[in-house]
Amino acid sequence: MLASTLYPVPLSLSAILARIFPARTQAYYDEVLEPLFVLTTSALKSFNAMAPSFVVTMTIVLIDAMLSLGLAVYEACDPMKLAATLAAVGLLARRGWSAGFMKK
Repeated sequence: MLASTLYPVPLSLSAILARIFPARTQAYYDEVLEPLFVLTTSALKSFNAMAPSFVVTMTIVLIDAMLSLGLAVYEACDPMKLAATLAAVGLLARRGWSAGFMKK
């Protein structure tokens, strides 16, 4: 996945959250994700080389969702920060709907 042309996705949920909450996202990466990525990088590279592109794409989407959920759980350690995160995401989603970016 590291060599995939689909990643990093500029408009993924985790990228959006990183732009909104850069300091908290960096803390989450430093404390939680970096040790995990160090352990799994070679396995992800092997998976990317062997798996069909559709499977790799779906895996990227799943991992992005898990990273975003992980940030929310990480923030849940402080209820006020979680409430602010959810409010900001809700506000952005509402603005996206009203601006026509997320129309069906």
